[in-house]
Formats: sequence, C-alpha cells, structure tokens
Amino acid sequence: MGRLALYKIPGWTYWSSWFVLAGLLEYLQGVLRPLRHFSIEDAYANAIGVLIAITVYIVATKISERAE
Repeated sequence: MGRLALYKIPGWTYWSSWFVLAGLLEYLQGVLRPLRHFSIEDAYANAIGVLIAITVYIVATKISERAE
C-alpha cells in the first residue's frame, strides 16, 4: 500500500530505500536497544520481505492493467 500512496516517487528510489532500511533498521536495533542484537539473518528476512512486496506489486499492477 505504501507504493500506491507514494506513486510520484520513482520506483527504483522507493524500493531501494526499503532495501537499505531492511539492513539499517536491524543494525540500529542492536545499537539503540542494549538487550537486542544485530542479526544478519533477520536483515536477510527483511530484504526477502521487500522482494515479496515488489513481486506482489508487479503482479497486482499487471492484473489491474488487464482489467482496464
């Protein structure tokens, strides 16, 4: 839904910012919360979530274009 709300931002900017946030937020979790620690596996999981979101967005866009 975020991509639909921010449709004026170029796609590469929108999606690449989410990839950066996927790792950065995991890292900051370990820095800012002393009882938490950075996990590369969690960062990978976040990035895979972004890939899934891209896939769903592309499929939904294609279906929407066919319906018109």
